[in-house]
Amino acid sequence: MRRWWQLAPAWEEVIRFFAFSPAVRKILYTTNAIESLHSQFRKVIRNKGHFPSDEAATQLTTWR
Repeated sequence: MRRWWQLAPAWEEVIRFFAFSPAVRKILYTTNAIESLHSQFRKVIRNKGHFPSDEAATQLTTWR
């Protein structure tokens, strides 16, 4: 378990994040969700290998 002084650098980042207005924080949350989705797509495509067409790749990502 970490002590509070070990978490101080991370806490400073959190405080900076909350210094943004709610509208900006919403954009940041949305960006993180999009990056997560792209990461999942890359993982599925990487595990599959290659696709005979773009349509085949699209079907694989929409079925999950």
